Amino acid sequence: MENIILFAHVLTGFIALFVGSLIMTKKKGTKFHRLLGRVFFWSMNGVVLTALYLSVIKNNLFLLHVGIFVFYQNFAGWRTVKTKSVLFKWYDVAIAVISVLNGFAMVIGGNIVLIIFGGISIFLFFGYLRSFILLNKNKKLKRIEWLVQHISMKVGAYIGTFTAFLVVNINLGEFNWIVWIAPTIVFVPILNYWNYRFAFKKENVG
Repeated sequence: MENIILFAHVLTGFIALFVGSLIMTKKKGTKFHRLLGRVFFWSMNGVVLTALYLSVIKNNLFLLHVGIFVFYQNFAGWRTVKTKSVLFKWYDVAIAVISVLNGFAMVIGGNIVLIIFGGISIFLFFGYLRSFILLNKNKKLKRIEWLVQHISMKVGAYIGTFTAFLVVNINLGEFNWIVWIAPTIVFVPILNYWNYRFAFKKENVG
């Protein structure tokens, strides 16, 4: 059973990595983009579910933390594009709370990689909390809020997949933490560029 789950984990991870890379090279907002997005979403769910299973049977707390971290970003990115808004149902709130608790647990753990990922989780949660408070005060959010969250969360989920791929195939010994954080360092500036190009710039023009 464990070998089957491991195979499924690798297979869905490869699909997510391939499709995620393809999405970055294709025009955004087309039918093909949406199709690729659905494949990416479900393959990432496969990655997360198998990772959580493996973390339990192997008693691997590190893998458990990263699995929850990636799941939240994949889920939240899907929710925003589905509703075209920053709307919140009870399960959105529940998953966000689980994510931030996982983030604090990662930071407390002391591992440099988990500290970075945990910090990102906490940062994302406070952005989510801001939107939640404004909506409950009946204050209108900017039209681009959902698009920024969609881009940020989906790129974050891709970073998680790409990071795992590098870690499996590259070993730098005591400096292996570099492999863990390199994708974040590389893709965050790209993420900021895409937010500007596809969200903020469009808002200013509109």
